[in-house]
Amino acid sequence: MKSTYKKMMKRAAVGILAVCCTVGFGGCNQTNETKDSVATEDKPYLISKEPLELSLFYLNYGYTFDEDNEVFQKAKEMTNISLKSVVSQSSSDAAQALNLMISSKNIADIVQYVESEPFIEYGNAGAFEDLNPLIDQYAPNIKKFFEEHPDIKKSAMSSDGKLYFIPMIADGKAAGGWFIRQDWLDKLGLQTPKNAEEFYAVMKAFKEQDPNGNGQADEIPYFSRTSEGNDGIWSMLILFNAYKDFYLDNGEIKYGPIQPEYKEAYKQIARWYQEGLIDPEIFTRGNNARDVLLENNLGGITHDWFASTAEYNNRLPETIEGFAFVPMTPPAGPDGVIRETETRQPLSGGGWGMSTTNKHKEETMKFFDFWFTEEGRRMANFGIEGKSYNMVDGKPVFTDFVLHNPELSPYSALSELGAQMYFGYWADFWYEEQWTNEIALKGIDEYVNNNYYTEQIPQFMIPDDIADTMQELSTQIETYNRETTQKWMLSGLDVEASWDDYIANMEKLGVEEYVKLMNQAYKDYLNR
Repeated sequence: MKSTYKKMMKRAAVGILAVCCTVGFGGCNQTNETKDSVATEDKPYLISKEPLELSLFYLNYGYTFDEDNEVFQKAKEMTNISLKSVVSQSSSDAAQALNLMISSKNIADIVQYVESEPFIEYGNAGAFEDLNPLIDQYAPNIKKFFEEHPDIKKSAMSSDGKLYFIPMIADGKAAGGWFIRQDWLDKLGLQTPKNAEEFYAVMKAFKEQDPNGNGQADEIPYFSRTSEGNDGIWSMLILFNAYKDFYLDNGEIKYGPIQPEYKEAYKQIARWYQEGLIDPEIFTRGNNARDVLLENNLGGITHDWFASTAEYNNRLPETIEGFAFVPMTPPAGPDGVIRETETRQPLSGGGWGMSTTNKHKEETMKFFDFWFTEEGRRMANFGIEGKSYNMVDGKPVFTDFVLHNPELSPYSALSELGAQMYFGYWADFWYEEQWTNEIALKGIDEYVNNNYYTEQIPQFMIPDDIADTMQELSTQIETYNRETTQKWMLSGLDVEASWDDYIANMEKLGVEEYVKLMNQAYKDYLNR
C-alpha cells in the first residue's frame, strides 16, 4: 500500500489515542431526519421502514465484530439497521483479509479498518464511495461536525479532496508526560529537576545514593517501556530542544535529526547512558519495563501515558512503602522554554467507509450519521444506559459494571458491550476521566492548562504522486539514523567526531529531497 496518512504522519506528529479533562460531552442534537426521512415522533432515529441488514468487514487487531453486542443491538432497535459480519472468526490478519476481499470484488457494504491507507488506495481505484455528496444529502450531524472541525475533515480527505471514510476521532490533547519518584526525591532532599542540568544531577543521585534503601546501586534512573529503545531515548531529546523527526518552525517543516541541537542532545544522552543513568536494557527490555522496574522498586523517571502510569500509585504502595510516582513539569530546554512534544492527534488513522457496490448508500450514510447524534455518540462512548452508565446531572456516569468490575478493566467492560469499538465516531474524554486517578488528572490539567505543547504538524495525506518516493526515502533515512544513534549510545562512537560524516551520509540518502517533499505536501494541504 502507498504511504499516505498513517505511515508518514506518525513521524510528522506524535500521537495515535489521556486528554483534556474539561471537554464537554455535547454532540450534535439533530436526529437522522432528512428530506427523505422515515423517522417518526416516537422513533426519531428510524432509518428504514423495514429491517435492513448491511454486511460489515471488521477485523480490529484480531477481533471480529460480535453481531449480538448490546450497543449495536440497541442501535438496530432505534434505526432498524443491523450489521452482518463477513469476516471469519478464525481470521487474524486484517490486511490480508481486506486484500482478499477487495480482490474477490465481493466487498462488504461497510468496511472498517484501523489505517487510512486502504481507504485512499482502494478508493482511488474505485472500491470505496466518495462520501462528500452523501454527507451533504443524508448526514446533517456529520456535516455539522465537519463544518465545526474543518481541519479534521481536511486531514481525512485524499489529496484530491475526496473523503473515502468516516474517521474515528479522538478527543482532547494530553497523551503522555514526565513521571518521577517523588518519594526518592524526598528521601534524598532533592527538588524536581527544572532543566537538563538538574535532570542529570537527579539521575546521578538516584544512581549513587541508594534511594530504594537496599544497600545496592541497582537503581535505574531513567527507563522506557516502548517496544523500540530509540523511542524511549527520543523522549529525552526535547530537553535540548531537539526533535526526533519532522517538526514545525515558524511555518516551515524541518527534520530534527540533521539539526545542530540533535548533535548536542546525543552528546549528552550518550554520556548519560555510558554513566549508567539510562536503563542499560532500554533497547531490548520492551513493553514490560515499567512493570519490572517499578514493581521491583528500581525505576526512577520515565515519560509515558498519564492514566496507565499513574495507576501504579493505586497498588504499589501496598508492597513499596511510601511509593509515589507522580507527573512532573517538563524540564525546560537550553533557552528556558518548557516543551512537550507528545500530544494526542484527533485522527488515529482509520474508521469505516462504504463500498461502491453497496446498494443501500442512503441508509448506510444515515447509519454513519446516527453515531454523530447525541444519543449515538453517547452509546459509542459509554454503552448502555442502566447497565454501564446512568445519567447524573445531564452526564453519563459509569456504573460498577465498568468502574468496579472484578473480571474486566473499564475498557474491556465497555468493549464487551460494543462501546469504544474502532469505527467512525467521535470519542469523548469523559469516558476516560471517570476511571483515571487524581494523580494523572492533576498532571493532565497542568500540561493542558499551561499549554506546554509544541506546535504540531497537522495530519494530512501525502499526495499519491510523491508517496512512494517519500516512503523509500523514509525507510533508508530512518534506518541509517537508528543505526548511527545506537552506535553513539552503545559502542561509544564519538558524536562530535562522527557528526560531519553522519550528515554527509544523510545527504547521500536524500534527506534534502525528503524534507522538500514533506514541505510540498504540507503546502498542498494548506492550500486545499
